[in-house]
Amino acid sequence: MRSDPRILTFFARGGSLAAEFSRRKEGLIETVQIYTAVRSEEQAKSLSRLNVQLRKVEIIVHTATSVDRDVLKNLIDVLGVCQKAIRKECYFVHMDTFVVEQLKAANLTGFIIMPPTLHGRGGGTWNQLPPQIPALVKANIQCKHVYKFTENRSSQFPGKRICHPASRATIFQYLILCPGERSWNSWPRNCTPEALYSTLQASWTSDEMVAEAVGVPVKFAASMWNYE
Repeated sequence: MRSDPRILTFFARGGSLAAEFSRRKEGLIETVQIYTAVRSEEQAKSLSRLNVQLRKVEIIVHTATSVDRDVLKNLIDVLGVCQKAIRKECYFVHMDTFVVEQLKAANLTGFIIMPPTLHGRGGGTWNQLPPQIPALVKANIQCKHVYKFTENRSSQFPGKRICHPASRATIFQYLILCPGERSWNSWPRNCTPEALYSTLQASWTSDEMVAEAVGVPVKFAASMWNYE
C-alpha cells in the first residue's frame, strides 16, 4: 500500500517553499506531508498555522546556507541511517555540488539545483525579501556610493523572482530554472535615487569590503555576490 510522501524543508530565511507546498492541493504533492526545521521558537510559531510537523522523512530539501558544512554532513549521515531503517530510497536536494561525495558515501540519491539570484517578495511567513539586492541597496545608500564589481569578474548574474522557483517546485517533478541575465554593475543606476549617492564610479576593492558594508561573513559575501 502506497503511503503519502513526506518532505522535510529547512527554514532558510522566509519559509516560502514550505508555505507554497502547504497551499498546493493538486498534482504531485496533493497528499504530501510537510515537515520543517527552524532556527528559533519564534519561527516555529510563525509556521504553526501551516500544519507543519517533524517526523521521519524520505526527502530532505536544504535551501539554507552551507557555510557550516558539518551541519550538512550530519543531515546526510542521518538520512542514510533512515534509509537503511525504512528500507526505502531516500533523497537529498541541495544547492551546491560539494555534497556529491558525501551522498555517495551514504548511498543516497541526490539532486543538485543551482539557484539564481532571487528578487521580489516571497510568500513565506518569516523574511519575505531575498537578501542580496536589498543588502547592496542599503550599503550603497549608507556609503553614499554605488559600488560596482571589478572588471575581472563577470558582470552578469542570473535573476529570478522568489515566487517562481517556489511555485514551480510544486508543479514539476524536475525543477529547471532558466532565468534572465542581470548586471551587478548597471542595476543600481535604475533602482537607487540619484540624491542618495555621490558617484557610480567607485568599485568594491575586495570581498572584505563587501562583507563589512553588507554585514555578512567574508566567505558568505564572496559566494552571494562575486562570480569568478
